[in-house]
Amino acid sequence: MHKAFKKMLLEYFKNSIANKIPIISIWRCNICNMEHNGNILNGITDAKDEYNLVECRPDIALINKNGIVPIIIEIVDKHEPEKNVIDYCIKHNTVLIRIKLDSIDDLENIENKIKVPSNVIFFNKMFCPNIKNYLLQQQLNTRIISQYNRNIQHRPTIEQIEASRNHDRRQYFAIKNYYKNKSKKK
Repeated sequence: MHKAFKKMLLEYFKNSIANKIPIISIWRCNICNMEHNGNILNGITDAKDEYNLVECRPDIALINKNGIVPIIIEIVDKHEPEKNVIDYCIKHNTVLIRIKLDSIDDLENIENKIKVPSNVIFFNKMFCPNIKNYLLQQQLNTRIISQYNRNIQHRPTIEQIEASRNHDRRQYFAIKNYYKNKSKKK
């Protein structure tokens, strides 16, 4: 099933590239956790199966006009992508699209499987279409946490409060005894 799906998907990509037909995919982002959509063939000029990237041979490599592989597609039937594929994606900031095959019916559902892949993994947060909002939210969260930590640091500890109370009590009794003794001397 894996080989048949891969062959049919590759033909689907090659046909779409040749006819300049966009393939709009929808995915939940691993960076900002929001839903995104986009043309995964944007800037892609070729698609190859088992393309030799020296460090790995992905199921399908989408190649741009400069010969760079910005997107790797792994078809998951029995096992997840191998570690060397993930290492390659991390090292080269390559987007990894996983397509999980659930049944033999997926062979008739290739278009939907790529339009809503199992997941799209960005190994570079700058690829997230929502990166500006994500970074602003991260900065805001950092400021809130920093302010909270500063507020906590300026508060006295329980030990400091207790010591202050003890000091105040001793001082109170010392003053009370002083005046009590002073009134007896008269």
